[in-house]
Amino acid sequence: GPGVATQEPAASASQPPGLTTFQVSISGELESATNLGGGPLLARVYFQHGPDWEPIAGATQGITQLSSPALPIFRTASIWMPSPSEVVWNFPLGVVYKSTNVFGWPRVVVAVFGTDMCNRHIVKGYGT
Repeated sequence: GPGVATQEPAASASQPPGLTTFQVSISGELESATNLGGGPLLARVYFQHGPDWEPIAGATQGITQLSSPALPIFRTASIWMPSPSEVVWNFPLGVVYKSTNVFGWPRVVVAVFGTDMCNRHIVKGYGT
């Protein structure tokens, strides 16, 4: 979302006095994944940011529950049911950052893991 500029009242050890800061609020949801080979999946989510960015509220990382694909697809009347390869998490994301510089803007990193026959986590997909 849009940032709000504020004037810091007192100097801290990390920034000089009178330096203008702004805040960025990020909120959303990691809803689901499809076509990652089926089976139960989980996602690890975290935010990367530059040296001038400081998280001031919310979680900068998280892990979803282990979720399995939906039931097979079928059509009733004119309603389509979910894809059989879709894994749903509905995992909330929310963090607020403050910064003095737009360099190093926060970005979200998602890694999706499945399990092998020995129940070890294996990477199924990732992205930023």
